[in-house]
Amino acid sequence: MRIPSIRRLIFRDRLPKPPRDRRPKYPFVIITSAMSLSRELWRYGEPHLAERALILPPDDVANIGCRAGILYLSGMANEIWPNGPGSKHVLLAVTEWIEGKPRPSSRVRRLAEKRLPPHLQATEAELWDASREVADAVQRMERDGTFSAGS
Repeated sequence: MRIPSIRRLIFRDRLPKPPRDRRPKYPFVIITSAMSLSRELWRYGEPHLAERALILPPDDVANIGCRAGILYLSGMANEIWPNGPGSKHVLLAVTEWIEGKPRPSSRVRRLAEKRLPPHLQATEAELWDASREVADAVQRMERDGTFSAGS
């Protein structure tokens, strides 16, 4: 009895690739919201950036999500912030969007959610609702080819 190689098992059931003109330019986009970005920045010791992130329009948040995907897939997030938290690619992307250059946040461990200021408090349902606008923006920008996430 012949045992098939692992490579054959992995690639046998692969789905066909979409036509070139229908493939996304950016394969990995993180859908989030300005409120979620702001909350994470505040919890990692960046309250001044949190206030600026809170007023970002959905298109900017979509571009930040795209840049976060690039930082994650390329491994650049690990190079910039080797011992950073699991969400370091998002924190680096929003910091880069606001300040022009990615850098590690002030804290490596985040503050407790119960310590968030009142204007950053939100329920899970409110956070999901806020991310829907960004998801719509991502779909529109992907269709129109208007991402500006950098490289």
